[in-house]
Amino acid sequence: MLRFCLLLCPLICILLPAHVLALELRDDANTRLSIQLPITRIISLAPHTTELVYAAGADQHLVGVTAFSNFPAQAKTVPRVGNATRLDVERIIALQPDLILGWISGNSAQQIQQLRDAGLTVYMTEPDELEDIPRYLLDIGRASATTNKSTRQANSFLASLAVMQQRFANRDAVDVFIQVSESPLYTLNGEHIVSAALSKCGGRNVFADLPLLAPAVGLEAVIKHDPEVIFASVYPGAEIDISRWQRLPQLRAARLNNIYRVNADNVMRPTPRILQGVMQMCELLDTARQRRRQTLE
Repeated sequence: MLRFCLLLCPLICILLPAHVLALELRDDANTRLSIQLPITRIISLAPHTTELVYAAGADQHLVGVTAFSNFPAQAKTVPRVGNATRLDVERIIALQPDLILGWISGNSAQQIQQLRDAGLTVYMTEPDELEDIPRYLLDIGRASATTNKSTRQANSFLASLAVMQQRFANRDAVDVFIQVSESPLYTLNGEHIVSAALSKCGGRNVFADLPLLAPAVGLEAVIKHDPEVIFASVYPGAEIDISRWQRLPQLRAARLNNIYRVNADNVMRPTPRILQGVMQMCELLDTARQRRRQTLE
């Protein structure tokens, strides 16, 4: 009988369910989450969260993304669950994700609540500092058991950020207008991550004080604020007419020829790629400073 029990014990251990672990996280909505581990199914509700999943090495768990999730190229093959502002809630629920990555200012609060009411775990993001990006990478890595890659990516980002900050430290301020669409004319306020990024190399958003994250502004308001630099954010394959600014010599940016197109995907998405776009803008701000000095000589 003793021998029978000894033989049976290992079999019982195999048949018993493994101990379920929980990861405690707090998201940008200040919601405390308890994520049951291990997770095997992730849905991303914004292009930037899709890219973060790939950067964290958790793409093997990705079962659904929203429209415009186009980087890296593999993301284009993942099933769509709507777009950032209008989700296919029924399809998301049917996919039975262990973790959903959302976007506070992009996703519908009502639809996010529907997902939570269905018992799904939703981690909401709303980055306003570059330092938020490595935090997301680490959280995704911990949830998906890809900490080796996510930690490498987070450390690489922080190291590159430190180099950039050291390079552009103590620069003179430059007034900047950030154009994110042409008609209607939209910009960003000071709470947006792009404003925070530009401030690290002396860029000062002329519309920083507006209450909305992405407010509409009039041409007269731009002229009144008289930016020294204009960054027109353009998505790949799209066009934006910057000649409207060049025809306004009352603007410092026009007189000094400081009107630039920048790749929207590189500067607007809070992912590791944002450092490429920020570095480009910081270098262009240095060009503007040089032109300023030349006019004073």
